[in-house]
Amino acid sequence: MKKVLNVGIGGTSFIIDEDAYQKLDQYLEKFRQKTQMGIQAKDVMEDLEARIAELFNEFLKSNQEVVNIALVNRVIAQLGMPDGEVNDE
Repeated sequence: MKKVLNVGIGGTSFIIDEDAYQKLDQYLEKFRQKTQMGIQAKDVMEDLEARIAELFNEFLKSNQEVVNIALVNRVIAQLGMPDGEVNDE
């Protein structure tokens, strides 16, 4: 049995399993660290979260489907890592 969380990403609610949440949070934290530019950083993070939400909605069949680690990895692969870092799956 896996724990699931209800989280808001880019203004949209998603059900996400705990492993996927941790992976996504680490990914977003890497961007936060790379974009420490005040107001611009906020805009960059909002845009990134909005794009992640778009991709989740594109790949999920319904809003009741759970975001899992495979989907998070797929989205990260599509968006890429900050400054061309290699994803350490």
